[in-house]
Amino acid sequence: MAEFAASKLADAKPSHGSSYVLLSNTYARAKQWEDLKRTRRRMEEHGVTKKPGLSWIEVDGNVHSFATADKLHTESESIYQILEDLQPNLTSAAYEPETLALSEFWS
Repeated sequence: MAEFAASKLADAKPSHGSSYVLLSNTYARAKQWEDLKRTRRRMEEHGVTKKPGLSWIEVDGNVHSFATADKLHTESESIYQILEDLQPNLTSAAYEPETLALSEFWS
């Protein structure tokens, strides 16, 4: 169902990235790597780029946003220290982050 909906969205609005991301995630979860590569190529053909997801963290009452592995923020050292401090709590609460890396399939 997700594949059908995302395909229809991509056909209707080929310059919008959200439908391609939905479709790519669906293929990745189903381990349909060739379909994932085809979707990525279609994105490139239409000049569509995926906007990076952002995370937010509050440091001393100020909210900061950053992308994965972002070191450009002036408070990145504090941000990564807080994340490191939180990791044991997340692990003990049985939190398991989604670690599926799509970048190797997007080339």
